[in-house]
Amino acid sequence: MHTLLCIKSLLLQQDVKLEIIVVDNCSADNSVEEIRRAYPDVKLIENPNNDGFAKANNIAATHAHGDYLLAVNPDIQLHQVNALKAMVDYLKLHPEAGVLSPDVVEPRKNRRVLPKKKYPLQDTLKATTSLNDLPGQYAWVLGACMLFPSPHYRKIKGFSEAYFLYGEDTDICLRLRQAGYTVEWQSDVKVEHWSGASEVGAPIYQTRLRKKRGYYQFIKTHYAESDVIRLLSRRRVICRNKIAFLKLTAMLTWGETKRNVVQSIVRNEAERDAINEAL
Repeated sequence: MHTLLCIKSLLLQQDVKLEIIVVDNCSADNSVEEIRRAYPDVKLIENPNNDGFAKANNIAATHAHGDYLLAVNPDIQLHQVNALKAMVDYLKLHPEAGVLSPDVVEPRKNRRVLPKKKYPLQDTLKATTSLNDLPGQYAWVLGACMLFPSPHYRKIKGFSEAYFLYGEDTDICLRLRQAGYTVEWQSDVKVEHWSGASEVGAPIYQTRLRKKRGYYQFIKTHYAESDVIRLLSRRRVICRNKIAFLKLTAMLTWGETKRNVVQSIVRNEAERDAINEAL
């Protein structure tokens, strides 16, 4: 179970005092009992509903008392026992920082998730001015492992609960920068991210729809209306054309190729539906 491994790696951290809070979003398995049995000192909050990642983190933050808030996905492991100490030391040396991410490594996908220097579709914007003259070199970092100075997190009221699972990391990074803080990345601290644990067994359509809802929620929230209409309308046309082409292709293929084409159709249909919701 990913959460148990995550907690274990946190408890192995040295030279830091931890208050571990787990928010369970109405899970249907026996994970709550397993956590309670394995780690009775961990504060466990059971939500009656699954209201998403952003709200769960905000709930945890209301119970936290530390100077720093660490938001982690349950499928994160910190293998360096001094990882959190190093991150806290970094923030102490950089009071301008609003959030810090370690170097997130995803062995299952054979990749590192590097910090981004631009926001979605930023280079195509024409009327949006909210991204001008922001502090720091990084735009946003992955939400799988983020360390915040507690006052900064609370100043901007934490994660936006308009996001269910995806997009909240990009959003909070932008709002921190708009509040005058920087987004930082510490390359010498490595954490392992299994990636996708919360989506195991979910239908392709639902997974894609959640991702694109977050993506387009960010665009709708932060970009000028004229940019939103222009960009999303164009993307909707592209999706429609791709769906039509892929449906024709599916009629002419078979076996594994046909299955891959059908999956591409589903992913594009999910994106189309997310765009329609945003518009």
